[in-house]
Amino acid sequence: MRSRSRHVAGLALAALLLSLPWAVRTAAQTATPAPAELARLMQAHYGTVTGFTANFTYTYASGVLPQTTTERGTVKIRKPGRMRWTYQSPEVKEFVADGRMLYSYVKADRVCYVSDLPQGDGVSTAVLFLAGKGDLVRDFRATAASEPVAGEWRVDLTPTTPQAEFTRLTLGVDP
Repeated sequence: MRSRSRHVAGLALAALLLSLPWAVRTAAQTATPAPAELARLMQAHYGTVTGFTANFTYTYASGVLPQTTTERGTVKIRKPGRMRWTYQSPEVKEFVADGRMLYSYVKADRVCYVSDLPQGDGVSTAVLFLAGKGDLVRDFRATAASEPVAGEWRVDLTPTTPQAEFTRLTLGVDP
């Protein structure tokens, strides 16, 4: 069960940060902000977000096999700590957290698994963001994006404390 909650928590952080509406650019700003400034601006906006709904695509490699897997669905987040991940493909499954517990349902298994949400010192950066306690400036080192995309401001964020769920996040926003 623990790997399911880590998986969902890592996805939650990425979805929350990637879905933020972007409203910090003024008419006077024309150049891409420095990575640290971009992270600071994103953090300032993140602090105002209490909830959102987004579509997600999650691609990962298992580490055992050389192939990658891509999953798609929708996520609904409500800080602090409430979320619903509904996967539509490649298989139907759902993860729901109520702030204390995580409920994992895989349709093919026809069973619901229940586990505690992580607490205390074992809380990952992703769970801190769900709880509204994460900070892009404090919890990450910001660098210029390794894969820039035309028409986007992008920043690579490396966690200051190693995370089991991810090694790097790349966030992009439409200026």
